Amino acid sequence: MASLRSVLFVILLTPALASAQNVFIGGGVNGYFINNPVDEASSFMRRGYQIGADVMFGDVFYARGGIYFTGTETNLEFDDTEGTTVSGSINATHLRIPIQGGLRVYDKDHLSVFVQSGPSGMIALTYDQADIVDLIKDNDFRSLQWGWTFGGGIRINFMEFSVSYDTGLSRTFGDEESRRSRFGLLQFSVGFTM
Repeated sequence: MASLRSVLFVILLTPALASAQNVFIGGGVNGYFINNPVDEASSFMRRGYQIGADVMFGDVFYARGGIYFTGTETNLEFDDTEGTTVSGSINATHLRIPIQGGLRVYDKDHLSVFVQSGPSGMIALTYDQADIVDLIKDNDFRSLQWGWTFGGGIRINFMEFSVSYDTGLSRTFGDEESRRSRFGLLQFSVGFTM
């Protein structure tokens, strides 16, 4: 089902690619964690990756939207009912769809500096708990999570270097015990614009 959604999204994105003023293609590394996944638990970032493309419309003020294949991993640690510390990791892949507004705060010669912000959706494609059985019992990893992205970067000629942070707006897990669970996603990206 998730792969059908991604194919449909790419088909819908094709006309936007054809009419965009700029197209960004790139990827990079990320760090993902889950804030308070369950009571008395903590989560630590592990290195992940992302690859994808954005389309941009506008000049000084611009709109930017895209699609990214994102792989994430986070360590999770908690004390079980007997007081023993248990740890493991959660691995997931997502289609991440950010839609942002941006501003070029500096643009001279071959250098541009920009800031951007906006909502993002993350559609889960795979989810796996490693090292532990029933790490988060009866908690369903939500297939659609919403976040808000803050970021910025520089463009030198056709190369772009950026950093962004997604803060979770919706719960990562569905059950009531995890109602405060939110994700955080720190990303470092590099690519080129056409």
